[in-house]
Amino acid sequence: MGWSAQAEAPHPPLEAYGELPRVRHMSLSPDGEMVAFVYRQNGADVIATLDIATKAITPRLSVDNIATRNIWFADAKHLILSVSDTKDLSSSTARMTPWFR
Repeated sequence: MGWSAQAEAPHPPLEAYGELPRVRHMSLSPDGEMVAFVYRQNGADVIATLDIATKAITPRLSVDNIATRNIWFADAKHLILSVSDTKDLSSSTARMTPWFR
């Protein structure tokens, strides 16, 4: 009985596994006039609002360096963001833990 070697299949590129959704974390304002959301623009995350009456989208804030977890309206004109950051919380282990703030 002979042995044969099999070549390892090349790994697919990271893009093959998918990207973040283009639009996520949508929230309707209390007065029903605006929708806030996070969207991908040129590979970066941006918070924007959509005026429902005019269909105008207004970019508000770049959040590409923030792990945005959720978004809510505090009132008709102010947003609340839930974000997280990964930090090493213990000096004795290499375990990384998401820290919500």
